[in-house]
Amino acid sequence: MSDIPNGWQKVRLGNVCDINKHTISKNSAPLWIDYIDISSISTRQCGKPSRMMYSESPSRAKRLIVEPSIIISTVRPNLKQYAFIKEPTENLVASTGFSVLTSNGKANLYYLYNIITSKKYTKYLVGIADGAVYPSFRPNVLADLKINLPSLEEQKRIA
Repeated sequence: MSDIPNGWQKVRLGNVCDINKHTISKNSAPLWIDYIDISSISTRQCGKPSRMMYSESPSRAKRLIVEPSIIISTVRPNLKQYAFIKEPTENLVASTGFSVLTSNGKANLYYLYNIITSKKYTKYLVGIADGAVYPSFRPNVLADLKINLPSLEEQKRIA
């Protein structure tokens, strides 16, 4: 007996979305950014980013958000600091304390958001986080997560 519905498949998250696809460096940075740090996020909510000159931003300001994205904190996953950014503003940049997931066309991004922020996956990420004061996990942990994936049409209906 299978643990997934007929017609669905079990896939690696990294095969159906891109993780940390867009990054910036000093050579490619815009003059100013809207910066999202981990304290800006609470469960499913994104506070107002801090506008600043890139030259004055924290060294962790590296994850460029240029398309609809899931941002999920890789630090202290028990705090559930994740959000879905449907329409990013110009020069929106997140801390490297986040993993930024974007569509590669193989899955509905909002469906993926609801799956990976579920109690099951949050509990898993909390369990594997390493470190005493700031338990964290590496972005490749997200890429290796196994998820159940229905057809794209069914994903859209569920999302």
